[in-house]
Amino acid sequence: MATGLLAGLIALRIGPTAELPAFLLLAVVAVLLAVVDLPHRLLPDRIVFPALAAGALLLLGAPVGVALPFS
Repeated sequence: MATGLLAGLIALRIGPTAELPAFLLLAVVAVLLAVVDLPHRLLPDRIVFPALAAGALLLLGAPVGVALPFS
């Protein structure tokens, strides 16, 4: 429930931009990492590295999305 609320707040704050998918992905992963880190005090590489790569690709692709029309 907190993840959905966070995603909704981010979407309201940023709006329908090309960067929104990257920020939503990184927010969801941040919540997941917080849940895992609290009891174990460990951030699993299986989550961190793919999320880092996906976030970077989405942010690098955002300028391409701006040039393309949404409809």
